[in-house]
Amino acid sequence: MSLSEKTLKILKEVDKVGAALTAGEEKEVVCPVCGGRLFVEKAAYNGHLHAECDGCKFAVME
Repeated sequence: MSLSEKTLKILKEVDKVGAALTAGEEKEVVCPVCGGRLFVEKAAYNGHLHAECDGCKFAVME
């Protein structure tokens, strides 16, 4: 699996989980790439999504 395929797979999961969150909420799900813990948070301030995996160390901030 290439880097861009991994990134796309995780970003799709982050988008799906983030759509169900309200501002200020956080959820832990299984990372679709490595099986680690993927933490997804929707910021209370501006509603932007932040995500980080403790397994593969993927991290993204909107």
